[in-house]
Amino acid sequence: MVLDAYHGLHVRGSGGWLSWNLRHATCIFLVDEGHKIQVRSNIQKRVQIAKRKVFRAFILPLWIGWFRWGNRVLSRLANRFRPRLHGSPPHFHTLDEFRKWWTAHTRWKSDPLGGVADITASLEHALWQWEHKGIFEDDCDGLAFVGAQCLRPLSDHNRCYVVTVVLDPFEFPSLKEGIQMGAHVMCFFSHLGRWRVLSNTDVFPGEWDTFEDALLHNPYTAGHTILWYRVQEIS
Repeated sequence: MVLDAYHGLHVRGSGGWLSWNLRHATCIFLVDEGHKIQVRSNIQKRVQIAKRKVFRAFILPLWIGWFRWGNRVLSRLANRFRPRLHGSPPHFHTLDEFRKWWTAHTRWKSDPLGGVADITASLEHALWQWEHKGIFEDDCDGLAFVGAQCLRPLSDHNRCYVVTVVLDPFEFPSLKEGIQMGAHVMCFFSHLGRWRVLSNTDVFPGEWDTFEDALLHNPYTAGHTILWYRVQEIS
């Protein structure tokens, strides 16, 4: 860069060949730097677009396939080797009673495979944990599944569902965080004519008129693009 040749020189006055040459070189430098910034910005945009295309073409279908089939097969296999206690889910008279008990007797815990492949705990395994440990620890899918079985009697006409959502990971502060937080499982249920959402160890305080409103505006999905979701009934 020509400007480097003049680094450290101090020119007095506004006239003269050296002064003009310095101003001219500075203009060249600013234009050149602006062009570099624009090029870098364009490259970053192209890389981001390429990453999104790769994610939608390869990673997203794998996630969807896992939630549709892989999770069910692996969970059934894993639950055969987990300690179990047969029985019925705890009974509650009011939603407030459930909420206080659930918050005190559950804890979120990453699945044994560290998020690579979630395993949904069975109700029998949850009952065993409550009997022997006093608390049920599991990932979001196990908490949603067991929580739905506890909430079903409190729901309107058994409208209680386990809902899996996949959010756009590129909308998170970092792609790593987006991959870790982009997929989540919750329990959606209708109670006294309003839709509520159980996420991990607590029921969100908000209430919604429709299932769609609850899906789009609950604290976890609000402001994010939902790329895919799945609704499962509890039998």
